[in-house]
Amino acid sequence: MSKGLISIALASCVLLSACGGGGNNGGAQVVGPRSNSESFNVGGTVSGLQGSLTISANGETIELNSDGAFEFSESFRNGTSINLQVEDRPFRQGCYFSDNQFVIRNDINNLMVTCSSLGTLRGVVKNYSTGAPLANSTVVLVADTGSGMAEIERTRSNANGEFSITGTGVSERFLLSATLAQYGSSTLVLSNSLTNPDLIADPLMLNNDLDAVFSGTAPFTLTVDGYDLATLPANALVDRNNNPYSGAVSATATIIDPSSDPALMPGDYQVVSPGNGQLRPIESFGAVEYNFTDGSGNPLQLANGVSATINIPLASSVDPDTAPASIPLFYFEETTGYWVEDGSATLTSTAAGYVYAGTVSHFTYWNADDYYTSVDLVGCVENAVGRRIADARVMAVGSDYIGSSSAISNQLGEFTIPVREDSRVLLTARRGGNSNTLVVNTGTTMATLDQCLVLGNDSSSTTIKLSWGANPADLDSHLIANDLVGTNATIHVYYADETAVINDIVIDLDVDDTTSFGPEIITIPDFPAAGTYQYFVHHYSGTGNIVTSPARVELQLIDETYIFTSEQANGDPNLEAWHVFNLVVTEDMNVSVETVQQLVDEEQVENVPATSNNLRAMRLSTGGGLPAKDY
Repeated sequence: MSKGLISIALASCVLLSACGGGGNNGGAQVVGPRSNSESFNVGGTVSGLQGSLTISANGETIELNSDGAFEFSESFRNGTSINLQVEDRPFRQGCYFSDNQFVIRNDINNLMVTCSSLGTLRGVVKNYSTGAPLANSTVVLVADTGSGMAEIERTRSNANGEFSITGTGVSERFLLSATLAQYGSSTLVLSNSLTNPDLIADPLMLNNDLDAVFSGTAPFTLTVDGYDLATLPANALVDRNNNPYSGAVSATATIIDPSSDPALMPGDYQVVSPGNGQLRPIESFGAVEYNFTDGSGNPLQLANGVSATINIPLASSVDPDTAPASIPLFYFEETTGYWVEDGSATLTSTAAGYVYAGTVSHFTYWNADDYYTSVDLVGCVENAVGRRIADARVMAVGSDYIGSSSAISNQLGEFTIPVREDSRVLLTARRGGNSNTLVVNTGTTMATLDQCLVLGNDSSSTTIKLSWGANPADLDSHLIANDLVGTNATIHVYYADETAVINDIVIDLDVDDTTSFGPEIITIPDFPAAGTYQYFVHHYSGTGNIVTSPARVELQLIDETYIFTSEQANGDPNLEAWHVFNLVVTEDMNVSVETVQQLVDEEQVENVPATSNNLRAMRLSTGGGLPAKDY
């Protein structure tokens, strides 16, 4: 159940005259003059109710459990101002009065209380690496209802990977999880509000790195690419009733290397301290999800008193020479979405590479993490015309550490978000549209940002995020548009020309990375003119090539996510440029995505003129080819 004042009038009954009444009498007919000593009753009808509803009139409460007529037991003196409130309602519903404030002059029996579903969630379950929709995924929504975490609904994605849930309720903490055979699970943390109750989220899932079958009576080691991810003794497993299991065991393991994308990790990098219940932030050095099932898909676990050895590969962006020698181990608590400390792991060199080695007493998501000292960043969110935006979700992602944090802007559009001290942080916001990305270097004390995050147009805002592996060291984003309709302007946004301003719209390369992994982020708050906007990735320097890296591009166009990987591109893998997609903008400003996925000669990005109004970039490009970088 959810508490709070809800006094939104139904459109059909906002005016009393539209509801069969007049003046301030709650919609009832006034028969004649009344004495101030007279008292009158207040009642009406409730409809659409699914659960228990408590309403009040000037503090007098009544509990309703089904549709039908109601009347408050207390009567009210003639001329009394009546204030009606919803005190408690079904979590998944909003309930609204036809008239919530009036002066009583006679008996009222025609109030309407209408209850209906509150909040919707829709999305598409996709393969993280390819963007392909995943059908028949199990999707579960859990919410903090104010009295603990509770499952709201369980459903499956359709043939197109789509799912929807009606009546989510309103909560500061939802957990949206998706599971499917042959994939690692995904868990997202979401939130909404009464003024912004609808949610859109696309769970992205990694392919399993291992699918194996072995006998439950024999010892077994799960090995992937030379890494011994887990070693179990013989007769180690039991079923859900704690009975020893001796049949065939199906084992899966999914390695999580969040170096290029911390969002791969489930939850939100937070731990609940057992002593005081306070939240503490953590950063990751790598993780593995383990699952063991019987032949029917029922879960198996380690028996009481049995332990297994696990090895978590060190995240590829972490230098083993500076990584902690020993750190805590954490497992993911699926019912709360928080991480729980349990044991420790030691950095160990193996033939396959560095791992964090430890022992565990059960299998789930295991994460090699460490606590860090946080500082607060104070900032604001606004739209393109400077109006502050409430209920925007603000995300901070570490650039030189693997972790993230989030906050919600308040009614003044302000937020406070914890981040790691003495670090480089990428800060973004989203509500309807996407914001630009601010790069912030933190210190050891709280800091206030000198500019707001600016949300783009709800109908066309776009972000393009490029990430890749350790090699090549430097891949670059290039956004190119020639002869835009009505302007004859040229746009070429890249490292030497990070900002293009056309028709007062600013397109930015917010983040340029030169040291492996990325991300590089281009923000398009709105499209300045009709035309074709081409997006390329260029191999600027470093060993290897774009295909073997591999490189991944995530395009967020309004509320749709598109994923492109270099492994799916056509053409010679030794070519230095990858034409990923085009954004085609019609003269009525509709935007569509045209997939290209073609490896091309680097001349297609080298010989493009600079943005028309950027004199510095035009000077840099006059000698032909791309300007040199000063690393």
